[in-house]
Amino acid sequence: MFEEGRQYRTICVYRSMLSNAVGEVEGHKIGEHPRVIRLLKGVFNKRPPKKSLVPEWNLRMVLKVLSKGPFEPLETAHPKCITYKLAFLLAITTARRVSDLSHLALGSHCRVQEDSITFLPFALAKADDPSHFMEPIVVPAYPEDRRLCVVRALKVYLDLTADRREGRDPKTLLRTLVSPFNPATPQTISKWIVRIIKMAYEISLKEKPAKLRAHSTRSVAPNWAAMEGASLGNILQAADWRRRSTFARFYLRDMSDERASFGRAVLSSRDIPDGPQNVDQS
Repeated sequence: MFEEGRQYRTICVYRSMLSNAVGEVEGHKIGEHPRVIRLLKGVFNKRPPKKSLVPEWNLRMVLKVLSKGPFEPLETAHPKCITYKLAFLLAITTARRVSDLSHLALGSHCRVQEDSITFLPFALAKADDPSHFMEPIVVPAYPEDRRLCVVRALKVYLDLTADRREGRDPKTLLRTLVSPFNPATPQTISKWIVRIIKMAYEISLKEKPAKLRAHSTRSVAPNWAAMEGASLGNILQAADWRRRSTFARFYLRDMSDERASFGRAVLSSRDIPDGPQNVDQS
């Protein structure tokens, strides 16, 4: 795998799989065998993991674009814009993986409250195990600016797609944009999130980042939340991380060049004037 160009962390995933699936060799688990440890150390030295010290893209700019046409007024926006906007807002206000977002459903898997909507995933998440599984996903309302309120976007989306869930169980929230409107896969949701970031850069006449990944919302959103005053415990709970070191090692970014409950802290990073706005319908 190393000779094929695979990265250190990818090879470690396969090492862990073999360690759990294959019996002991010379009295050691595969992952703990001295020769495997030496091999992985060599892989690390030759091809160390890449780490970015700055945010992958500008969250403030994307939120500003989402507050104008063609995404507003949301009630009359194109279905594609409504879907993209909801997927993006869900991603940044929950900091969950796209696979977790694909497990959101209505009915018994959803509880609506005055200031939030709580989802109970209908399938296991990537890191779930017997001691930690199916953690609730809380979607916060944002009355400070209804244009960025994910609960409002969710209600508009539900009205738009109500007929796409009839007779289906579980009533998966996110559906594809074309008939037969199947449940959106993680790969589809990833494309939606990346597309909306690219659209924001195009509308703002800014140069797009060289490489965009939907998973970057897992680093951009928590960093903005931390800068806006969300506690570390709140961030870890929202993103479903069990250890502080996970955030510090893999997701922490340098936000020193930007201004200083989780979802609301993320959304407050926008720089949008108060009061009614003239929405560009073009």
